[in-house]
Amino acid sequence: MDNWDEIRTAYQVAQMGTVSGAAEVLGVHHATVIRHIDALEGRLGVKLFQRHARGYTATEAGEDLLRVARATDDQFSQLAGRIKGRGSDVSGELVITSLDFLAPRLAPLLTEFQRQNPELVVRYLIGDRLFR
Repeated sequence: MDNWDEIRTAYQVAQMGTVSGAAEVLGVHHATVIRHIDALEGRLGVKLFQRHARGYTATEAGEDLLRVARATDDQFSQLAGRIKGRGSDVSGELVITSLDFLAPRLAPLLTEFQRQNPELVVRYLIGDRLFR
């Protein structure tokens, strides 16, 4: 499929049952919803909806699309849940250098920091030679 927006639009029309309901959920004009549905039906060569005075009802092809779109939407929601906040995790290797006299104060802090971030490897190097 070339245009996921059209599929998402068709999914919302099937869910809401009306063009105006789908437009509201998607935050677009109702003409955009109609244009997306028409384009998708044209590309697929099949009617996805029966148009009625009170709204849209999915055809058999529309029901097939709805099942796939629902599964895809669920998978995207699960993916978003899994990756949400990953950017805030600390991982990798952290090398810290300090002067000898700071070690008694820094070592306990670094130990606690590593305990809170198990994916992080902390290497603590001390010695006056490091700073010459």
